[in-house]
Amino acid sequence: MTKRIVSLLLAAVLPLILLCGCSGNRLTVREYGDELYRCWGEFLNATMEWTKYAPENYPFNGENIKGLKDTVSRRENALDDIAKINPPEKYAERHKELVKSLDYEYKWNKAALKLIDAKSAEDADKLENNIAEIVNSIPEGESLPSVYLFLYKDLKEELDG
Repeated sequence: MTKRIVSLLLAAVLPLILLCGCSGNRLTVREYGDELYRCWGEFLNATMEWTKYAPENYPFNGENIKGLKDTVSRRENALDDIAKINPPEKYAERHKELVKSLDYEYKWNKAALKLIDAKSAEDADKLENNIAEIVNSIPEGESLPSVYLFLYKDLKEELDG
């Protein structure tokens, strides 16, 4: 049950892990690339941590609940940090696309918190299906990993010149 959610989540971010190793004035291109990479790393670390706590089946136990809620909180913080970045003018429109892609991750986080607090196996199944629907509703090329990867690739090419 939760393994299906983990599989969907990992299918979205795992390829990027292999390819990739906040506010105030506009950042330089280098600062933007560095901050985006830092935030992305935080998001990926929290996402991967989910698998550590996700049990094979409902119900969740106390340790798992605490760990799962912590990972959702860390994911949320990383998403917030990405949204707060003030990119260089050159990347302002691309960053808006990136911020738009965060909406799906915020929805995933809300649904995951409901799943963690599910009162029955039947409720957990329904909530898992809701999470799958969220993941499957993301238009091709508009997921956070897709948008991030293409943006970071362009940043890296510019910086490596």
